[in-house]
Amino acid sequence: MTMIRPFCALLVTGLLWPAAANAQSLIDNPPAGTPVPGELIVKLNPHVKPHDLTLPGFLPAGQLEWMSTLSELSHIFLFHYDDVALDGEDVLDALRASEKVQAAQLNHYVEDRATPNDPQFGSQWHHIDASDNDIDSDLAWDITTGGSTANGDRIVVAVLEGGGSNYNHVDLIGNHWTNDAEIDGNGVDDDGNGFVDDVNGWNAASGNDAISAGGHGTAVSGMIGAVGNNGNGGAGVNWDVEVMQIQMGSLTESNVIAAYNYPYTMRNLYNMSGGTQGAFVVATNASWGIDGANPANYPVWCAYYDDLGAVGILNCGATANNNVNIDVVGDMPTGCGSDYMVAVTATNSSDVRTFSGYGATTIDLGAPGEAVFLPSGSTGYSSTSGTSFASPCVAGGIALVYSAPCADLASSALTSPQSTADAVLGYILEGVDVVPNLVGETVTGGRLNVKNALDLAIDSCNPDLGCTDAAACNYSPQAITDNGSCLYNDSCGVCGGDNSTCTGCTDPAACNYDASALVDDGSCVMPDPVAGCPSCDFEVNAVALNLGASQAGTPTGFAAYGDLVSVNVSLDWTNAAGDGSWAGDLLMEIAAPNGACVGIGGYNVTSSCVVAGAWPGGWNVSTTGNYTAAVNLEGLGLSGDGEWAITLTNGWTSSGGVSYDATVTVVGLCESNGGSEEVLGCTEIFSCNYNPEATVDDGSCEYPYDIVYEDLDGDGIGGDAGIADICNLGPGLSLVTGDCNDGDSSVYPGAPGTGQGIDNNCDGVVEGDELEPNLCPEDVNGDGFVSVADILQVLGEFGCSASCGNDVDGDDAVTVGDILQILSAFGGDC
Repeated sequence: MTMIRPFCALLVTGLLWPAAANAQSLIDNPPAGTPVPGELIVKLNPHVKPHDLTLPGFLPAGQLEWMSTLSELSHIFLFHYDDVALDGEDVLDALRASEKVQAAQLNHYVEDRATPNDPQFGSQWHHIDASDNDIDSDLAWDITTGGSTANGDRIVVAVLEGGGSNYNHVDLIGNHWTNDAEIDGNGVDDDGNGFVDDVNGWNAASGNDAISAGGHGTAVSGMIGAVGNNGNGGAGVNWDVEVMQIQMGSLTESNVIAAYNYPYTMRNLYNMSGGTQGAFVVATNASWGIDGANPANYPVWCAYYDDLGAVGILNCGATANNNVNIDVVGDMPTGCGSDYMVAVTATNSSDVRTFSGYGATTIDLGAPGEAVFLPSGSTGYSSTSGTSFASPCVAGGIALVYSAPCADLASSALTSPQSTADAVLGYILEGVDVVPNLVGETVTGGRLNVKNALDLAIDSCNPDLGCTDAAACNYSPQAITDNGSCLYNDSCGVCGGDNSTCTGCTDPAACNYDASALVDDGSCVMPDPVAGCPSCDFEVNAVALNLGASQAGTPTGFAAYGDLVSVNVSLDWTNAAGDGSWAGDLLMEIAAPNGACVGIGGYNVTSSCVVAGAWPGGWNVSTTGNYTAAVNLEGLGLSGDGEWAITLTNGWTSSGGVSYDATVTVVGLCESNGGSEEVLGCTEIFSCNYNPEATVDDGSCEYPYDIVYEDLDGDGIGGDAGIADICNLGPGLSLVTGDCNDGDSSVYPGAPGTGQGIDNNCDGVVEGDELEPNLCPEDVNGDGFVSVADILQVLGEFGCSASCGNDVDGDDAVTVGDILQILSAFGGDC
């Protein structure tokens, strides 16, 4: 690592070249972007030598001078021209017209980005280390400090933690991701992503955005993106990035998948909407796991990383904080075989892995994780160690690569998210610094170097490629050659969309006319000339004046049948007395066919439902007016095809002088079930005996085994081959594993010996009743015949009375009887 030099500006190349006879003076303290007088950077076609451009006559007027080679591999060279005699643009035009030249540009001054002014930055050896055992952050920051792609997409890294993270830490709050499309506290899924009030991230355990201030997650978040150059504390791998907080609660596989579902959903929305919805999540971090776990026992969890990768998300995992071979002992999730699980071990300031796991086929690379200086508490920093902090170092590196100044990379991240993630991971893995301590212990044999990764990304970038159609919503004015990536606004105004966000019935005469639809999808249902419209999508007008009384009034309700799609409430509420009543005192109870019941609102009237919901915060006022709300059925766990019941009640026993005129609009229900009979059966689609005709679940559902094992020899114990999601435990299958020879029914854990000289009980030792019988005990020394040598060997242990090795007659002692038995067989062959 090269320490930053204290110049206010520097050239793309050095300044200590021999001066040409006609060389001009360099500019003192030029602003960034100023062309260096008389200098050009040229990328030549392969097999073209820089000398070819210096020959007389190559330029219409004047001559070029070759100054230095900038990149031999990429054929990039620095040339000088007489800027007094020649116009730079004319020279560039001549170069670009030549078949010898791929690209040409002026050389420019660039700012030398100083290291951040954060006072404790010097304690962060993982950024700058005197022995260059760091990740070369300072050199990478000369290119980018993170934040956005070249096309302006805000980069997001999701941190999954069991105990949350203190995102209000003074060095984290500036990079805390929030969902700007959601209105906080209104009880409505404003952005339609399936999560209600998910402003500050998501708590998969509690079903809201309440994130605990866990110290572990605080340090993890700080490694990725502690705000840089803000005069406080230290800096993250990214000075600027959006850190999305996700809390899992207890570490179970279901909680893990539920937690990953949030960034998965948000990135998928971002891709599908062309960047107008969701979040551009490029990486997740898992600084937790299960030591010694066999990934074969977690097939769904491991496979989920492939799904995340398909939408463009790379997933970093901290391997075990034990000096063990993960290839042998296993680990979750870093033992998973998915290409989109990036397994990370920890190194120290000497580039040595000391306490952490390794694996030549499972652990991808190392990163600083021992005695790293990271945020703690609400304002402080402290030194901490663990693979927990090496993994987010790599996650931060992934985010930094996405911020490379490359429009080609940024565009492909939306049009081809999976292949772009593949490319970025390639830059990370190919760009490692090879470390002797990690060779043979990790896939790459190296430690993260973010500068190398950025260089690889930029070398692969082709700024001339992109969308050249100015009518496209992702038009790139820098692009010269169209690469087929152009996207266009659909009829709904979504870039690259498929009109799915605004389709519906557009005929006002139809029974199911949708005033918000812009594109007709052919779903219009026209009224019958006699019967009119069907009664399945209808409004219920509950004029509930009886609810206005000094105590809770008589409930008003209705029941209907079908598969409820939506419930919208419009309440005209009058508070004539001007007392402390709220519109939100209205208690609405919804009972669904799946057995769930939710009570929304109310004050001191006890709901018969177990689950409680809430009206939007704007309902909790005493002002007469109209109040509206949409009920999030999925978020409240309400579903099913069958009978639905909705009841309205005044939920405050002391209210007086108020009246409720509520219009409840439901979509998807019929006033009656048409006289159809209930069909009992299993309604759970993932069960073994799912009945698609059943309308009422009768509790008969049978669920598949998570994993069973092949029992090829029928001894009741399976081998190592596991099969997931099996419904019937038939012949040849077992719930128990551990058979060391599944081709022999006499071999299994605990099996009795067969006297055949094999390990019947799978304990790794052949002994006792497993040993073959000795048919010639007189041949004590085992040389194949009975001789004087056998007598001498017995005499050597003569008088032994316990645990004797030369007991011929089996009486647990070496006596004259043993010698007599040898003599009886003397001279014979065995």
